[in-house]
Amino acid sequence: MTLSWGRFALALLATLVVQTVVAWLLGARYLDAFLLLSVLAGLLAPARDARLMAFTAGLAQDLTSADVLGLHAFSLGLTGLFLTLLLEVVNTSVFWARIAVCFLAALPGQLLCLLHAVYWSGHGLTPWALILVDATVASLLAAIAASAITSSRRFSRRRVRRV
Repeated sequence: MTLSWGRFALALLATLVVQTVVAWLLGARYLDAFLLLSVLAGLLAPARDARLMAFTAGLAQDLTSADVLGLHAFSLGLTGLFLTLLLEVVNTSVFWARIAVCFLAALPGQLLCLLHAVYWSGHGLTPWALILVDATVASLLAAIAASAITSSRRFSRRRVRRV
């Protein structure tokens, strides 16, 4: 199953609700629904569409946040780019490989956002170790969730038996 632009638009609206309302009510610190949507787009859409979808998800996150306009668009676009490039090289038919690829693609963008928040936006001094832990946990949660979602039968590609 590939991710079309219509399904992406519906998923983006759902992501806006989850990130702005549900995550705020639950106090979910590491839940980044926009990152999850970007990783899912990278796994399910063609490469060019996936990169644009990841950038669009980041732009929507920028429009709903009080942070610098373009920061999340750049970081999630970078995540989409890294993910599509890694998917061309790595066989992700095994769940742990899919998790590793998603994690490696998501980590640089998360680090960029957190470093910007701490050192350029002045959200307080945070130790490097805590920045690394926060980015790692958010990236790992998004990678595990995306891998779990895409490994279900509905998203798996059916193999054709050749005789």
